[in-house]
Amino acid sequence: MLQSLHSCKWSLWHAWNSLKVLKDAQPPPVVAGILQNFASTIATAKKTQKVQLNNADDVLKQLQEKDDINNAERSRLVAYFLQFRPEIVDGGKHMMEQAEALFLSKNQTVVWLCSQLPQHCLPETMVSVLAFLLSSFNSKLNPSSVLSFLSFCANSGNGLAFKKANDAQLNVLAQYLCAAVLVDTKFDELAVSIVVAVETSVGSRVLRPIIETCIREAGLGLALVKQEPIKRLISNVNERYPCLQVDMINGLALLSFVNWRADESDNKATQLLTGAFSAANPENAKKMVDQLETLLRVYPKIIERQIGMLSRLLAQLVSMNSRNVKERMSLVAFSIRVLYQLIPVAEQGTLEHIDALISVLISFAERHLLEKRQTINETILRTCLRYLDSHQTRAQALLSEHPETILKLCDGIADRYFVEQIQAAVRGARTN
Repeated sequence: MLQSLHSCKWSLWHAWNSLKVLKDAQPPPVVAGILQNFASTIATAKKTQKVQLNNADDVLKQLQEKDDINNAERSRLVAYFLQFRPEIVDGGKHMMEQAEALFLSKNQTVVWLCSQLPQHCLPETMVSVLAFLLSSFNSKLNPSSVLSFLSFCANSGNGLAFKKANDAQLNVLAQYLCAAVLVDTKFDELAVSIVVAVETSVGSRVLRPIIETCIREAGLGLALVKQEPIKRLISNVNERYPCLQVDMINGLALLSFVNWRADESDNKATQLLTGAFSAANPENAKKMVDQLETLLRVYPKIIERQIGMLSRLLAQLVSMNSRNVKERMSLVAFSIRVLYQLIPVAEQGTLEHIDALISVLISFAERHLLEKRQTINETILRTCLRYLDSHQTRAQALLSEHPETILKLCDGIADRYFVEQIQAAVRGARTN
């Protein structure tokens, strides 16, 4: 028994000494360095794991601080953000702060989130965000994000978001357009398209405050190199809207808005018409047609006085070959739109010219469109039906001159009720 106790005591003494040796032992320097690096990596990982993402603002802060994160981490953070805030911007009391944080950022992921606002926000939230942006100009906002959002609002729902925009808001809109073109020429075309979209949905009243603000921005003591992009924007809008006169005098833009005399406006419209029909380049012709479309929308009476000229120019296309006609189809489409818009409101003295233009269109369709059964055939027939509704006697007399062509144009049209209306009109014209 005593021998066993002695043996146990001896073993415990050896174990104690072994532990003491291990405790006092130091690893080689190389091994110590590896162990130290490994320990710091673990500590960093643990520290990263401690970052708490409790709300959308936390996630947004992480995104803005990490511009060079990999795709997996970016996707993870975006998923977290949308989980916390599915609409990207809430419609609550913090809406303005949330919107400002998004539009201030130049981080590419946050810019992408801004572009997703239309897909995630409720319509009323979109209107509120637009009102916030147009309430005052903020030079710190990212022009790319702002213009992308403004473009969507201008082009969606017929631009309803801008319907109630006042001059002060339109001034702010123009300031953002100017700020964008100063940053990069890539915004030039987008800026003009926003003006066109807003004018199309709201009306020509928007042009004066927008252009006047652009003129003012160009004269705010900017260096000449910075004035040029804004002057280019003014010039591009002026080119799109011939009803504006913007004269560059001594480097300053002076605006006179639709103060033309009748002969000046008619001369301008005539120049555009003849230029569009004679243009060798289809792109140049299209630009002139765009300006004519603007005149038709803003000042239809100017175009009404040009219908006689239009019918004479269009008659030249009837004898052209297919290739030349294809390059000028925008002129045919414009002629149809002129008729469709002006037939119900045309003055009595214009009806003779309308007769001539419809006859030319029917002859053109007979020569170039019958066998192809293009949609434009149906559009021509609908224009004839509109003429019947507004001026039945004149229209029937006109249809009686082209009964066979009118009936052939009906081939291939799916709307049978419409076809029956046309056929009945032709029969009525023959009877009379």
